Amino acid sequence: MEPSRLCDLTEQMARPASQGTCTPKTSKLVNTVARSKSKNILVKMLSQAGTGYTFNTKRSRLREKLTLLRYDPVVQKKVLFVEQKKIRSI
Repeated sequence: MEPSRLCDLTEQMARPASQGTCTPKTSKLVNTVARSKSKNILVKMLSQAGTGYTFNTKRSRLREKLTLLRYDPVVQKKVLFVEQKKIRSI
């Protein structure tokens, strides 16, 4: 038998493609695993004082939209912040 036919998959993966004479029988081996959704998400909170001040915080995915009473440094008071949008999963 020819040396190129004796190559197996482990040898093909161990050596760089530039050195090998074997051609793989499969184009690509991919091990994909389905990812579950995270429990928490990162959300952007917007000041209701109209200053445009925002901050990011995390909340549970199952919880309803957040409203928090926090300090706004622009007006130098505690004001209501509401959830503006989801940024990403954590």
